[in-house]
Amino acid sequence: EEFLLAAPSAQEPLLFRGGCAAWHAVKRWAEADFWTLGAVGQRFVPVEMDYWFDSGYKLMPIREFVAHCFVAEAQQSPPP
Repeated sequence: EEFLLAAPSAQEPLLFRGGCAAWHAVKRWAEADFWTLGAVGQRFVPVEMDYWFDSGYKLMPIREFVAHCFVAEAQQSPPP
């Protein structure tokens, strides 16, 4: 009851932080192996190739997209 009285109006978004933190799936989703190995990694997803040049989309397996993200992340230099 206290929550309902103190909650913002229906016209404002409401955010619950950490509500799913105990889910086993959330822990698995944070592991690269979940996305690269097994059936999930074989699924195809549309990936926007270049927003600025409007190069369109490319279909690629999730495992390739995740590998691409790891390579791009490793190539970024740390901030000064």
